[in-house]
Amino acid sequence: DGNRTAKDVFDSKIVEYLIQHMELMIYNNVLYIYVSGVYVKDKDGRKIKSQIQALMYDEFKTSIRINRVYALMMCTNSLVVTEEEINTYPTHWINFKNRMLDVISGKLKEHRPEYHSMNQIPRDYIVPEQERELTFCKFMESRVSADDRQMLYEFFALCLNIDVSFQKMMYIVGGGNAGKSLTLEYINHIVGRENVSHISPQSLSHRFQSAFLMQKLLNSVSDISGKPIRETNVIKQLSGEDAISAEYKGGDVFSFYNTAKMLFTANTIPLVEDEQSNGYYRRLLIARMKEGDYIPDLKKNILKESPEFIYFLTKH
Repeated sequence: DGNRTAKDVFDSKIVEYLIQHMELMIYNNVLYIYVSGVYVKDKDGRKIKSQIQALMYDEFKTSIRINRVYALMMCTNSLVVTEEEINTYPTHWINFKNRMLDVISGKLKEHRPEYHSMNQIPRDYIVPEQERELTFCKFMESRVSADDRQMLYEFFALCLNIDVSFQKMMYIVGGGNAGKSLTLEYINHIVGRENVSHISPQSLSHRFQSAFLMQKLLNSVSDISGKPIRETNVIKQLSGEDAISAEYKGGDVFSFYNTAKMLFTANTIPLVEDEQSNGYYRRLLIARMKEGDYIPDLKKNILKESPEFIYFLTKH
């Protein structure tokens, strides 16, 4: 009995050590680890279990023992954060790898673990030595009207932060060679693929689908189906500021506040079957694209200019 008690104390000491030397939190029964300005989900606890193993004496390094310490950590109430305790920084800030950008003042702020930031644009924020015409802007000028370009750039900029208070969603509509897919792919790249989900508007109301939007900045789908949208309640909730009910298969029901902006491309906008009010249509932003000028090395150049385009969006 005494030996078992000593092992229990040792397990507790490992948990205490990790809590003291790492920034950890538990959100919706999942462990997150703070890494360079953002909390990263530790899927299946693999990262923290490797830390637990490294702290153990060789004779204790068994999967049963490691899992036991991990289970003990997951029962630590001091690590649990609520929905209201995540992303506790101004919604007009953008989390970049080097710092947080206040887009109103233009100043860069230091990362802080207590912000509990769940998203980070996966590149540094860089101010170019001089501004110049960008390849992507040249591409858009030949395919989109001036008013629609302004709307697109503003919407793209909002996809970089957690703000959804504007309550809008966007369709980019055009023919097969208009450049819609390239545009969407570029915005996915700018936002960061780890911050993007891909649920079609027809599927958003399906059970288990909304859970995949949690902690995303953008939900984008290219060339969506022309099938009618049967239910719009969830879409309206997601493009507003209401708490969303969600669940994983085999898991508990939970709620979260959506931060993912809705961006879809289509040849034609799908019909809506259940809309009895103006709630869905007042949320729609529609930008139209047409065929335009050929630009050599388009993909190569726009990717190269990504830092400058990000600066352009934050200053536009």
